[in-house]
Amino acid sequence: MKIELIDGPGGRPFAIPAEPRNTRDHAEWICRQVFAGEYDHASLPERVEVAVDVGSHCGSFVAWAAHRWPSLTTVHCYDPNEAALELTFANAHPRLRVHRFPAAVTEQERAYFGLPWDWGSAKTHQLSVTEGRAVPTVHPRDLPRCDVLKCDSEGTEIEVMNHFRHWDDLKALLVEFHSRDHRVAQRKIATARGFRCLSEVDHEYGVAIWVRT
Repeated sequence: MKIELIDGPGGRPFAIPAEPRNTRDHAEWICRQVFAGEYDHASLPERVEVAVDVGSHCGSFVAWAAHRWPSLTTVHCYDPNEAALELTFANAHPRLRVHRFPAAVTEQERAYFGLPWDWGSAKTHQLSVTEGRAVPTVHPRDLPRCDVLKCDSEGTEIEVMNHFRHWDDLKALLVEFHSRDHRVAQRKIATARGFRCLSEVDHEYGVAIWVRT
C-alpha cells in the first residue's frame, strides 16, 4: 500500500493511503476533521488512560487522543479493514500500547464487509454475502473496560451501546449517528446510563459527545 504523509496532531507525520485519489482525498478529509477537534470538548475528563476505538479507520482518533490526553497509555482498536488497522498502528504515538482487532464489532454472528473507495463509508451493517466478504466479529459485550469509548462503525453504534457492559467505568462516550432516529435512540441509551450530552450536531448525521453526569 502506498502512503502519503500529512501533518498530524502535535506536528507528527501521519500516514494516509496515497491511492486511488478518491480514497486519499476522503481519508485526509476525515483525519482533518478529527485533528481539528471533532471529538473534543472543554468538559471532557482531564485524565484518560485506556480508550476503545470502534471503527479506527487510519488511526486519526488514536493519534488525536494521544495528543489530547498525555495520560493515555492503551488503545484497543477494532476495524474489519486490515489495511486501515496497519495505518492505525503505524500512526500511533510510540508511547501507546495499541491492541489491534481486525473484526467488525456487532451482535451479528456473521458479518460481511463492504469496502468502497471511501474507507470512511466501509461497513458491515446490514450487508449480505453478495455485497461483501466475510469478516471476523467481536460481540459488543466483549469490549474491554475503558475510560473513553469512541464508536464510528457506520451503522452498528446502537448495537455497541446496547451491549457494552462497562458503563460504570466509562468517563466519556464519543459516538457517531447516521439519522435523526439513530440520534434519538443513542440519546435514550446514554441518558439512561447516567450520561449527559456536551455536544451534538443538529443534523441527520454527526458526532455526539457524552460524559458521566
